[in-house]
Amino acid sequence: DEQTLSENQSAYKQIYLRPRSMRPVGDLSTRTSLFGSELDFPVFVSPAGVHALCHDEGECATSRACARHGTMFGLSQHSTRSIEDVADATRHFSRTNNWYQSYILKDRDATLRLVRRAVMAGYKGIFLTVDSVRFGFREADARNGWSSLPPPHRLVNYDESPETSNLHTSNDKSKVYNAKESDAWD
Repeated sequence: DEQTLSENQSAYKQIYLRPRSMRPVGDLSTRTSLFGSELDFPVFVSPAGVHALCHDEGECATSRACARHGTMFGLSQHSTRSIEDVADATRHFSRTNNWYQSYILKDRDATLRLVRRAVMAGYKGIFLTVDSVRFGFREADARNGWSSLPPPHRLVNYDESPETSNLHTSNDKSKVYNAKESDAWD
């Protein structure tokens, strides 16, 4: 029933922008500082997976666009380009603001290896996603017949180990993705 989507849409309908015309604009600046990093543009491109469905270069292209415009980029653990490839895509920029989103996997060592890869690749910080103990039922995906990525796409960050390598094609994500068997963190 996508209740959260409906509530979000309703909440955004309560926000209005008030146009202000005939004002001096010569000294305006969108620069700000966030988490110790200077940003030219105060927008954060949040972690969302599978960018390669929209662009051949996937998350590499998105990260480069963020670096070019001086804003933050969050790489999803469920990306179609590797942690290292995304970092390499922005190495030639004077300032990059790549952050990594980590889920807590059932295999805690796999989680730690992914985070260490992000640190070694130069990511500025980690967003820890803790609200995904269970992989949720997504009505829109079911309605549209979506169950896994079409070939040749895959979630490349899981390629490193036999325990996680089947996540990009399996419909049963519970073997790898769920943090615990219970519904609580205890």
